[in-house]
Amino acid sequence: KAYTKFCEGKRSPMTQEKVDMLNKINFAWRLREPRHPKNKRKLPPEEEEDVGKELQRKAEKANRESKEAEYQAQIAQDKADHMAAEAERFAAEAREKAEEAKRKAEEAQELGKQATAAMLCQTTK
Repeated sequence: KAYTKFCEGKRSPMTQEKVDMLNKINFAWRLREPRHPKNKRKLPPEEEEDVGKELQRKAEKANRESKEAEYQAQIAQDKADHMAAEAERFAAEAREKAEEAKRKAEEAQELGKQATAAMLCQTTK
């Protein structure tokens, strides 16, 4: 790593003096290929197949869990829709009862006026 960084002109503990000394003793420079995270270690075909099968099982499990979550979300939405419809029905019933109570109050008020007028007529006779 140090030699590679030195060759790339990057900061490194390697110096030209050290390179010259190593070359003088016929040091065998072996530069490694940069590692890619996916290629750290090549698996034998049977292990690759096992890894592939495991990944497929995990994907299938995630797919099942996703479908279950969608199903549960649909159930929750259906319940919410039902509750909203029930609330609207109760609100409509409450409005009807309020209107009926208002009509009865108006009728009672009118009857009260008529009763008062009748009593006034009787007392004036």
